[in-house]
Amino acid sequence: LFTADYEINDNITVYATAELAFSRSRSPYQPNFHPADGDNIYIWRDNYYLTPGTRQFMDDNGYSYLWVWRTHGDLGVRTTTVDRTNYTLSSGFKGTLANGWDYDVFAQYGKMLIDTATSNTLIRENYLNAVDAIADGSGNAVCRDPAARSAGCVPINGLGPNETLTAAQRAYLLHTKKTDLNLDQLVVGMSATGSLLQLPAGPRKVAAGWEYRDESLSYRDDPRNMAGELLLNAPTDPIDGGFDVWEVYGEAVVPILADRPFFDLLQIEGAVRYSDYSHIGTTTTWKLGATWAPVDDLRFRYTRSFSVRAPTVTDIFSPGISSFAFITDPCDATVIALLPDSAQRARRATNCAALGLPSGYVDPRPTVTKQVITGGNPDLEAEDSDSWTLGAVLTPSFVPGLRLSVDYWSIDLTRAISQLSVGEIINNCVDFLSIENDFCPLIVRDDATGEITSVRNVAVNVDRQAA
Repeated sequence: LFTADYEINDNITVYATAELAFSRSRSPYQPNFHPADGDNIYIWRDNYYLTPGTRQFMDDNGYSYLWVWRTHGDLGVRTTTVDRTNYTLSSGFKGTLANGWDYDVFAQYGKMLIDTATSNTLIRENYLNAVDAIADGSGNAVCRDPAARSAGCVPINGLGPNETLTAAQRAYLLHTKKTDLNLDQLVVGMSATGSLLQLPAGPRKVAAGWEYRDESLSYRDDPRNMAGELLLNAPTDPIDGGFDVWEVYGEAVVPILADRPFFDLLQIEGAVRYSDYSHIGTTTTWKLGATWAPVDDLRFRYTRSFSVRAPTVTDIFSPGISSFAFITDPCDATVIALLPDSAQRARRATNCAALGLPSGYVDPRPTVTKQVITGGNPDLEAEDSDSWTLGAVLTPSFVPGLRLSVDYWSIDLTRAISQLSVGEIINNCVDFLSIENDFCPLIVRDDATGEITSVRNVAVNVDRQAA
């Protein structure tokens, strides 16, 4: 952190600030596994690593191949390392004008660099080629596919475990997946505060200002992942997105009465802000409030406001991150039968049929984890907030330092930006009046089997939230 101020004269001060921060986090999680991403492991009868006993078992049962489910613990745990570098530079000048008003003119630029590396990521095609090993003419293990051998394929035992992997095997099978995410923000603005009129109860205090903000996000996925080469990873197209906004605002505090019987203080306040966003259009927010102190020890306050929260650059453009979770398919006939309400059972069955699922559908692989992709949602709208508060503060002079307060508040959010659970997303898809809703497009099913293959768990605008 670096901060500097230079006073040019009594009315002008130039200032500058620079901040730099770096952090690193490391998160180990599950190894690679099969089946996944539509890949299946087949160990054929002539596989180099099969034992005589296993071949005899296959011959006795008429098997030409073994279909293997496998967690690749012997290849190492996948570990994600995230390096975050954040720096901010700001500068401006502030001071006091001849009429007693204070002013501040400033500019700020900030950047965050997020570099992510996930080690021990399995190269899909290379692994499938490596486990399909046969004996060459000299009795050595080689990959069956001549093209794969020419590309450097190194055979591996698919039935393992492989206690010791050679450097050549690791280099052929594994890759460190790297991604780059950059966030940029530029802010310039000016503000002024002072008094406009001297009223009988005191000065009318006013603040006003103008601000411009530009935010952008850039993301680049690993080239090998973009090519679809890596297991358990969904490729993300390059992202270059952002928005800008300019705003003007004003605030005023107006004293009405002061130092009168039953009116030690009575004042009203108001604020308004007009914003023009490049991605959601224009908004106007406001606040009205009043404060009444019948005596010096007791004060009542009331505020009514309307606010808007625009989707942030990460809400909209954040790249997808792939993970896996167990999912209970709400269209499974056994799940529908457990619903306590007959109308809900009928509505869900109708909606599941509208998705193209047959009557009596049963999830073909309920014990297999499904892909969950988190990320931004470019279809988000701004959320609106209507709120009001009522409160009182007691500061009895006969008990120095004691302060008691009580408040009641009400907040009503419309189109609230919220991230639901995976279960809520898939259930909402088929529990609404129809499948024409915001949730069904977030779910991907296999065209042949109807099985859920992936879910996009992104932020959405929910109808309403109240508190």
